[in-house]
Amino acid sequence: AYSSPSKLTEIRNKALQRWIDGVYDGVRVGQCKWYTLVLKNGTEIKLQGTWELKYAMWMDENDIQFEAHRGRLQYIDDLGCTRSCYPDFRIDDGTFIDVKNPFYEIEHARKLSLVEQQNKTVIHIINKDVMKNLGLL
Repeated sequence: AYSSPSKLTEIRNKALQRWIDGVYDGVRVGQCKWYTLVLKNGTEIKLQGTWELKYAMWMDENDIQFEAHRGRLQYIDDLGCTRSCYPDFRIDDGTFIDVKNPFYEIEHARKLSLVEQQNKTVIHIINKDVMKNLGLL
């Protein structure tokens, strides 16, 4: 029943729209716990893991305007498959930020390189060293 290309495309598009609409906010992914943070302006956001939480708190304290888990960047991987990347944050100037522990910084390096090249954008990686330098770890 789900083998026709048009049906698979329809299912894929519905799932993508649900991500965009925030339906999956707070859904547990991997080992990270989801947290809710209320920003100074009263906006409530969902964050995945303590590093995202601490970095979001730091941006809010420093009056950096941002959105969490709202940017979708499409790219084509090395096998020619169309994929989606959802960086952790998008700040007002359109720059994307992704918080990565050392393992995933290495594991996702190629993916992020493809995303940046194909979308002509920059994704700043906030890693353990950056977190330490900001006094967040």
